[in-house]
Amino acid sequence: MDLANTTPLTAQLLVGQTDDPDLRAGCLVAKATYRFNNNGDLLMDLERPAPVLIADQETPLGLLPRDDLLFCQQHLEVILLGSAKAPGGARQLEVALTVDDQRRTLCVSGDRFWEPATGRATEAAPFASMPLTWERAFGGAQETWLTADSSVDVPHALNPAGRGFDPEPLIRGLTRGIYTADTYPRWDRLRPLPNVEAPGRQVTSPDDDPPPTCWAPAPLDSALFLARLGGVVQDQGQDVQPPDTAALAARAMHPEVLHRAHPTWVIPPPPARGTAVIMEGLTAWGRAAFTLPSPRLACDWRLGDHVGQRTLHLARLVLLPDEARFYLVYFCRFTYRRKPGQTRALRLRLES
Repeated sequence: MDLANTTPLTAQLLVGQTDDPDLRAGCLVAKATYRFNNNGDLLMDLERPAPVLIADQETPLGLLPRDDLLFCQQHLEVILLGSAKAPGGARQLEVALTVDDQRRTLCVSGDRFWEPATGRATEAAPFASMPLTWERAFGGAQETWLTADSSVDVPHALNPAGRGFDPEPLIRGLTRGIYTADTYPRWDRLRPLPNVEAPGRQVTSPDDDPPPTCWAPAPLDSALFLARLGGVVQDQGQDVQPPDTAALAARAMHPEVLHRAHPTWVIPPPPARGTAVIMEGLTAWGRAAFTLPSPRLACDWRLGDHVGQRTLHLARLVLLPDEARFYLVYFCRFTYRRKPGQTRALRLRLES
C-alpha cells in the first residue's frame, strides 16, 4: 500500500499480516513536532521533526516510546521526559503538569541517604537540575556478596533501576539457613533515597515501600509495565502489587494495555481546541504555558475501485521541556483485503 503525505508532519504507514492470509491490518501514524518559548508561542519544528519510531529510543531522560503498537482512541496518554529545575538551587521542590483539567505533581529532593549508624536520612543536597527518571524513583538493586568471590544483585520487584528500597528482607529470605555467622551475606548499608516521589507517599522510614512514580515510559519488559498491564497500578496513592496472570490474559488483546504513560496520565481526550498545557518547575524560566495545537488530520484511501476517508485520532502527547519541544502522535487503524493487481493507496492531508 502506497502513502502520499501532503502535510508537513512525519508519517509512516505500518502494515502487518493477520491469521487470515488475505487480510491485512494497518495503522497510519503521524507526528507533529513543535517548539515553545516562555511567552507561550508555538512554532512547528520542521528542522528536527520527531520521527515515527518502531523501537523505543533511549535518551538521558528515559525512553521515547515506539509508535508501532496499538493505540486506544478513548484516551490520551501524556508522557514527560524532563528535569526538575531550580536555577537558584533547592533541596526540595514540587513540580507540576497540567493538561486541560488534569493536574499532577511530583515531589523532588536532592540526594539523600539512610545513615546505617543512626537510622536517619541525611539532609537533601541542593540541586539545580534533577532528572525525572525511573533511576531516580523508588526501587533499586543491591549487590550482595555471598562469599569473598561471588555476588548477586537483589532487585526491587517493580523498579530495579531506582533507589531507596530496603533489600535486607529479601537478602535474609534468600540466604536463610545458609549462613551461621555474620560474615556473609554482605552489602552496602548506605542507601541512597529516591529523588522523585509521589505526593503523600514520600519515604520517611527505612522500611517504607511506596509505589515507584515517574512520568517517563517504563520499558516494555519491566515489571512496572507488566503491573500496569495487569490493571493493578491505578494512581499515585495506591500500592502496587505483582501482576495477576489471569488479569494479564484477560486484558492481553485490549489496546489499552499498550499505553506507555504512567497510569495517572492516561486521561480522557481533551477538547478539540483550546487545551491548556502548563508545566511548573520543569523549565529554566520556571513556568511554561501554551495552548495545545489542534491540527485535524484525515486520510483518503483507495482499494481498487473503492474510495473513502478516515479521520486520525490524537493518541499521545510527549513533552520534552529540557528541549522546549513536544510532539503529538496521531493514528488511524484499519484492515483490508489484499487482492492481486489491486490499487492500494492512502493520502494523508490536513483538513481545513
